[in-house]
Amino acid sequence: MSGAVRDVSSFGEVDRIARAEGTITMGKPPAPSDYAILLCPLSRADGGGYLAVVADLPGCMSDGDTPEQAFTNAQDAIASWIASAITMKRPIPDPSPAHPELLIDSRRTSH
Repeated sequence: MSGAVRDVSSFGEVDRIARAEGTITMGKPPAPSDYAILLCPLSRADGGGYLAVVADLPGCMSDGDTPEQAFTNAQDAIASWIASAITMKRPIPDPSPAHPELLIDSRRTSH
């Protein structure tokens, strides 16, 4: 199934795929919890809720009705992003050197 996007439910699944395909030669890929997630409230016009963006992984984002749901969905998106990169034999960017944390952009309002 090389080159296909896979649904993964855990970091353990990411590691299993990588080892089965022989794409990990040194160490493990970063864990989803290693990446910072920026949460931005969405306006009502945009459907409300929160957008979660992982700046270190191009195109990796998710959303949710609450900050907690958006954060959890982003963790799943990170795991899927890493699994897809491994399957397609593409490099996985290292997390930014800053400590991973939940970041909330309060400049946008939900009004």
